Amino acid sequence: MKNILRIAIAASICQVSLPSMAAVPQSGLWSFSGEKPGEPGRGLQIERQNGDVMVISYYGYRADGTSNFYLGSGKVMDGKTLETNLNEYKGGTVLGGKQRTGQLDKIVGRIRIDFDTDVSGVVYLPGEDPQAITKYVYDDHRSRLNNNFKITAFNLKNAVDFSESMEFQMKVDGDRFYMKNGDEKSWCEYTGNLKPKGSKFTSMGFQSCGPNTTSAYKYYKAEDMEVDEKGVLSMKFKQNLFAIPDEKLDMSDSFAVFGFCVPQTADDIQAGRCLLDRKKD
Repeated sequence: MKNILRIAIAASICQVSLPSMAAVPQSGLWSFSGEKPGEPGRGLQIERQNGDVMVISYYGYRADGTSNFYLGSGKVMDGKTLETNLNEYKGGTVLGGKQRTGQLDKIVGRIRIDFDTDVSGVVYLPGEDPQAITKYVYDDHRSRLNNNFKITAFNLKNAVDFSESMEFQMKVDGDRFYMKNGDEKSWCEYTGNLKPKGSKFTSMGFQSCGPNTTSAYKYYKAEDMEVDEKGVLSMKFKQNLFAIPDEKLDMSDSFAVFGFCVPQTADDIQAGRCLLDRKKD
């Protein structure tokens, strides 16, 4: 069963095109980077259902101070750009009133968004200069990384090349990240920073291994690191001999890493799950 699952995952990785891996945005609330998030301001609601079609709601204010909203929809081009009309509607159902179907009132202009990552981009609104936007995050899930994980790593240059299942211990202390695998005779550990990226994290730092290991890498970079509410870990992991791995350095080995949280206490085992809000020991 495990081999069948690994082959299926490898096949799906091989079928992923570069545009689809580029910067397809996360669904949710997005805020304007130059404005105060969390306060009654303006923003965007972006909805994408695992495809290239997006629905955008803009909420803000008119010149007289009353609030308004606009809607738009379209396809994301090249995995990173959306351009569509912003539509204003009227005549719909009011609170406590009878159901009425809203109608298009007018097109207020064009909106364009260039996503540079899945949680950041630049928006071009009618009559305004370009502005940076980021996905609004109201919950910090870094404590979910304080667990042990069984993982399998797939080489992104050759997805058929994958590792056997390994167990990693992860710990987070504020903005510092630590990860280790192996035993007393053969081990590797990774120490670096931890930066939030929407609901995901990035870590860059140094790698050191024991004398009985074959790895000669000295640097690592973990991108799009995330543990979901079911304890499933995913990330893109790079290693390098000479410097922190960068997109421009083709010598880096890149891996797609998938895994699941391993219960650490009797309560975890009895409940059949990990405590995802575990604090650092």
